[in-house]
Amino acid sequence: MADKSERKERVMHTRIPESLDIQLRDKAKGLGVSVSNLVRNALANTIDLVDDIVSDSVDIARTATKEAADILADAELKVQEAEIPAPKPSTEQHPMVLGWQRLVLNLEAICSSCNVTLPKGVEAAYGIVASPGTDTGIPPFICTKCLEELSHEPTINR
Repeated sequence: MADKSERKERVMHTRIPESLDIQLRDKAKGLGVSVSNLVRNALANTIDLVDDIVSDSVDIARTATKEAADILADAELKVQEAEIPAPKPSTEQHPMVLGWQRLVLNLEAICSSCNVTLPKGVEAAYGIVASPGTDTGIPPFICTKCLEELSHEPTINR
C-alpha cells in the first residue's frame, strides 16, 4: 500500500469546458495514453518550456544590453574623433527665411546649415520662407545647435 501512495503524490481536480475535454480525450486516444498521463506530461513539458524561455530571454537581454553598450561606446568615440564643422551664418545660407519655428520632426531631415542628419523624432527648426517654392522647393530645417548659434540667447533643451 505504501507503493500506491508514493506513485500518486497529489490529485488535482479542475473544471474544464466540454470542448477541451473532448480534445483531451481524442488526443489521449490517438496517442494511446490515458487522459491523466497526457495532462501530466503536458503540464510538465509546459513548465520546462517556460523555464527554458525565461532563461533564454535573460541571456538575450544580457547580450543585447552588452551589444548596445558596445555600439554606444563606438558611436561616442566616433563623435569625439569626428571634426564637426561650425555652422555657417544663416543670413548667407538662407536669405529667403523669415524665421525659424521649433518642431519635433516626423521624418528624417538634414540640417541645411551643418549637414548633420536629423532623425525622425528629434527637435529641430523649420524655416519659414518669404516666397515658398522660389528656392529649391525643399523646406529648410536646421538642428538645435545651429538654431542656438543664430539666436541671441541660448536655447533650452526640453
